[in-house]
Amino acid sequence: MRSFAPTPSEARELICGVAKRKEEKPYPRQKKPRQENTRPVIDMILHNGQSRHRVRALLDTGCSINLMNQQTADKLGIPRKKHERTRAIESFTGTIVRGASQYYTEPLRLQHRRHFSKEVFEISPMEENIDLFLPFSWVEQHPPQGTWSTEEIRFNSPECLRKCTRYETNNFSLSWDDSVLTDPTALVLG
Repeated sequence: MRSFAPTPSEARELICGVAKRKEEKPYPRQKKPRQENTRPVIDMILHNGQSRHRVRALLDTGCSINLMNQQTADKLGIPRKKHERTRAIESFTGTIVRGASQYYTEPLRLQHRRHFSKEVFEISPMEENIDLFLPFSWVEQHPPQGTWSTEEIRFNSPECLRKCTRYETNNFSLSWDDSVLTDPTALVLG
């Protein structure tokens, strides 16, 4: 039985299980630029009554609803309401997310610099370090400008500059419907 030790004439170097002669010079490895996390995660402020909380929001164009991390809701004491009927929420892989779609928040004000919006969030278990998922419909309504990989994201579209202000999100929209006055099935309004 022969040992594996090579003779001087067979002097080779094993690299990743492939024999290579010592006299051959390996190709120089080119360094790949370090990839930073290029997911569009931005710092925002969540207003809950008189309280303000820093949150990390992922602008997730693959998502279809506003989501809040269940741990974040618990930690910040966010009031929630229970759905009468739950519906299935699927992850990006198509699997049902257990514990999702049982509760939702009341409308909460969300702020990024001078940009404000009012949002209702489904409460769901989510990955750590992300507090909110903002879906494609939100990104479409509030198109970001700037680079995705830095805090230079801005919401400066003419529509956002006009409608997404602190004043607009404080307004309570109420429309008067005269037909309620003469509706025999209408009950006491409070």
